[in-house]
Amino acid sequence: MQISRLALAASNDLLATATNATLHS
Repeated sequence: MQISRLALAASNDLLATATNATLHS
């Protein structure tokens, strides 16, 4: 399932961004 893989990658990317923002604030 290509679409779910892309969605998973996108949500992981958002999670990483949120985590970085939290750690650096």
